[in-house]
Amino acid sequence: MPRLPRSLALAGLLALTSPLLQAEDRLRAPVGLEAGVAAIMDAIDWNTAEVIELTLGDHSYDPPDLVLERNQPYILRLRNEGRVSHDMVGGSFFSGVAIKMAQNAAGRVITPVLKSVYIKRGQQMEMWLVPIRAGTYSFFCSIDDHRALGMEGEITIR
Repeated sequence: MPRLPRSLALAGLLALTSPLLQAEDRLRAPVGLEAGVAAIMDAIDWNTAEVIELTLGDHSYDPPDLVLERNQPYILRLRNEGRVSHDMVGGSFFSGVAIKMAQNAAGRVITPVLKSVYIKRGQQMEMWLVPIRAGTYSFFCSIDDHRALGMEGEITIR
């Protein structure tokens, strides 16, 4: 199967994901949308993806704020160096990106949308994503009182 030019693939991604992002329930993709987004994400040259490290510590993310560019592929590497398990709940973040997959040592999940990711202590996870909507999006740890103790952050998509 021929690969789409990157600009065409990204334009198609934006067109296909628009109905999903405008839907009241952003976690339920219309029939056929998942396959279309997956095909477009497969057309992206992931060798050009910038790797961004996000360390999960005891009640903190480091760095707490990130800036990403629209339509650029990224591998967001979440590394849990804390003493306990943590998660990254999208708040609004996951509504601004299309996800190719999330993977760790145990395996991977291929999906165009996520709600949260959970990382055990001492483990890491990678999310392969493309930011598609400009804006400022929040994320936080929903475990116990971690958010109240400061475990939250923002990702700005320009």
